[in-house]
Amino acid sequence: MAAGGSRFQLMFAVFTENGPYVVDMAKLKISLRKSYWSQHFNVIFIDSPVGTGFSFATENGYAQNQTDVGQDLYNFMLQFLTLFPHLRENKFYITGESYAGKYIPAFAHTIHEQNQKTKGNIRINLRGLFIGNGWSGPVNMLKYDSYLYELGLIDSNAKEEFRNAQRLAVDLIENEKWEEAFEAIGQIVGGDESLFKKHTGLTNYFNYYDQRHGEFNYTFFNNRLFRKLVHVGNVTFTEGGLVYEKLKKDVPKSVIDWIVQLLKIYPIVFYNGQLDIICAYPLTENVLKSMQWDLSEEYKKAKRHVYKVNNQVAGYYKQVGNLTEFLIRDAGHMVPSDQPEWTLQLLIDFTR
Repeated sequence: MAAGGSRFQLMFAVFTENGPYVVDMAKLKISLRKSYWSQHFNVIFIDSPVGTGFSFATENGYAQNQTDVGQDLYNFMLQFLTLFPHLRENKFYITGESYAGKYIPAFAHTIHEQNQKTKGNIRINLRGLFIGNGWSGPVNMLKYDSYLYELGLIDSNAKEEFRNAQRLAVDLIENEKWEEAFEAIGQIVGGDESLFKKHTGLTNYFNYYDQRHGEFNYTFFNNRLFRKLVHVGNVTFTEGGLVYEKLKKDVPKSVIDWIVQLLKIYPIVFYNGQLDIICAYPLTENVLKSMQWDLSEEYKKAKRHVYKVNNQVAGYYKQVGNLTEFLIRDAGHMVPSDQPEWTLQLLIDFTR
């Protein structure tokens, strides 16, 4: 299952990352992708949280937190498996990127809890989680100062400015001032007037090497013929602005406790693109090192290995118990888009 996010809907993934087709926005033409996930897997692409892409709800139906998100996704899967009962025994893996660092654990936690309940429940055969450049533990990810300084993108003066802003954001989180913490995080990186943009002059925090990536043109999806072909009727495609507003207070919160619980039972892969800023590899490693779980000390001492695909160095990994950490070379925030063949092979290896 590949799910979208409040700003990156499933259509973004289908046509720029791991779906079977590529869209040429200039010519409004679709072509077949060379390497895509459904060559090897049954894939469900789903817009999440509700209200992104072609999904819709009344205002009361929008998610306010990750418990809501997890329950909505779980309800969807129950309906899906009711309609297609022959798929109930299939191994089920949850994948996604970015804010999926929260809703993948939320969804998996809901599945696990519900699978333990009434015998009459449909059991979802969850086998693992595959999280790309995930935003999971904000307090331990707010370490942009050292990362940007070591890349040479900021100097020591800017580094101190970042550090002060990060301390403020962490303090707000620890005092559960969620909306203020959200604003403070945006002022560091991600916001329109962030310290990142001010000091680096860069606008793309998804790939510090490639600044050509502009906003994805979603007008194609509201084309009448396209909507007919994907069976959405007159529903208008949206970028999820209201979803984003509803989840503001959720952004600074952590899902690490759920991840720790899930690691006892399910394999989890955290993979990161080498060139990302917003959810960079060192920030993810900070989160994983901070987790208090059964194999915490073993993880900290784990040996790193080279990962090759077709005799090319695709990246590096560590593996301890159910936890595997990957860095994928020459990729930014959208790893499947930048390195489609390597990411697909990683998923194949993970699910064997």
